[in-house]
Amino acid sequence: MAFKFAGGMLSSACVAAALVVSGCGTEVTDVSQAVDGINKELESVGASIDCPGEKEVEGDTFECDLKGKESGKTAKVMLKIVGKEKDTVDIADQAAYDKALQEVVGG
Repeated sequence: MAFKFAGGMLSSACVAAALVVSGCGTEVTDVSQAVDGINKELESVGASIDCPGEKEVEGDTFECDLKGKESGKTAKVMLKIVGKEKDTVDIADQAAYDKALQEVVGG
């Protein structure tokens, strides 16, 4: 399960679908599929998120840009790589994410 829209805010369970790959001795996680899943849910509230396609597993949190489609406003939000297999992406700080989402969609 990904994100559910509730009371003007998005709440998360977890977005699964990132792939862990190895290259040159550094383990990286491809978060693009998870981000695509988040964007499908954000579409219904007029927002989108843009994140780096790959993230080194060692730093479990990473910054993304949340953008309101109509307002054009953007805000930085933090996501995190979670799960024993490092194959899931979730929101790092739900309260900050909800606040940023309200700012960019004008709510």
